[in-house]
Amino acid sequence: MNIVKTTLALVVLVSAISIAGCSSLVSLGPSGPAPSVFTLEPLSRQGTPEPGAPVLFVEEPQVSGALDSMRIAVKRSPVRYEYLPQARWEERTSRLIQRHVARSLDNRTALNAVGDVNIDLPLLYRLRLDVRKFEAESHNDDPLSIEIVWVAILMDAMSSDVLDTRAFSVQDQVNGDSSDATALAFNNAMNAIVTEMAGWAEQKIADREKQSAENARISPVQ
Repeated sequence: MNIVKTTLALVVLVSAISIAGCSSLVSLGPSGPAPSVFTLEPLSRQGTPEPGAPVLFVEEPQVSGALDSMRIAVKRSPVRYEYLPQARWEERTSRLIQRHVARSLDNRTALNAVGDVNIDLPLLYRLRLDVRKFEAESHNDDPLSIEIVWVAILMDAMSSDVLDTRAFSVQDQVNGDSSDATALAFNNAMNAIVTEMAGWAEQKIADREKQSAENARISPVQ
């Protein structure tokens, strides 16, 4: 008899919960508001691409484990990372950086840059990035600042010759304590570091193209 009463009580309880739940959306996953999703806006197009501009493939960067996440990393000490609450990137940082760099460089007039190796274009050069820092940083409750550091390796896609290797770094202050302010500072920092790197890459590729043309001109006809 006690078993019957207990069973009936459970049925009544489940029914009551079901009826009450019909008046609102079912909550899936952790409680609380949905996270804000942020992206990076590439550099704007500067003009019409030059005819026959060389194609540069931007590889997916190497990013350390703590930073290779959809979460927005904040470094609180030399050995501790946290993540912004209720905020994330739209994709993993390695893909986020690759897409931003490729689109920004492609908007330059002297390059055709791509981030998809399956694209039907002759890939003449490759850009490899080793990302050392891609983080907001704050120690002892100081205001947040953004720091991005990477080493860029520019290579000939056909011969795998390294044209040049150079380190780039940039910092930017976060004007506010919101996730929006932090993401905007990330975007400003990315645009600054990519602008500097673009000038370097364009010059190195131009030097290579000039050297190749001279070599072809002086080569004896077989």
